[in-house]
Amino acid sequence: MIAVRPVAPDEHRSFARVNALAMGRSPEDAEPSATFEPARALAAVEGGRILGVTETVTLDVSVPGGARVPFAGVRGVGVLPTHRRRGVLTALMRAQLDDAHERGEPLAGLWTTAAAIYPRYGYGIATFGQRISVERPAPRVAPVEGVDVRFAETATDLLAARSVHERVRDAVPGMVNRTDAWWEEWEG
Repeated sequence: MIAVRPVAPDEHRSFARVNALAMGRSPEDAEPSATFEPARALAAVEGGRILGVTETVTLDVSVPGGARVPFAGVRGVGVLPTHRRRGVLTALMRAQLDDAHERGEPLAGLWTTAAAIYPRYGYGIATFGQRISVERPAPRVAPVEGVDVRFAETATDLLAARSVHERVRDAVPGMVNRTDAWWEEWEG
């Protein structure tokens, strides 16, 4: 019988390893993210073995009119390839959404690489994103009058980015906050 329960304090590395394996990555050096919230991590377990995991990040999201609403940031969802199509993901997602509801979070958003899996749990594509890595000194940025574009290389630059992010959030519905741990992870 598969049971869903919170991840125990001594299972954080196991959580990260199962997530890495589920995503097809090497589990060798898997570590939880600096933004990992142990109290919001769940494991699907059978016979004492973790088969699937998911985590929630406590956030808020801007909505039209500038208000901010509690938001369950869902990520780190994965089931070992050996245990897929057996209800493990369904059990994890149900427990996670129940937890968000109990915490008074009316919205949940999922960061995923496999969007086709999640509509049956109530998730749909809200936006498309892309990460770009640019090697220096190659980039050529066209100048924009009144805009200073530069690489964020120092703590001062990151502080400026934090400030801009917070100001923009009030004007752009759908933007989520960034916790101190998130910014610190980017500083590293």
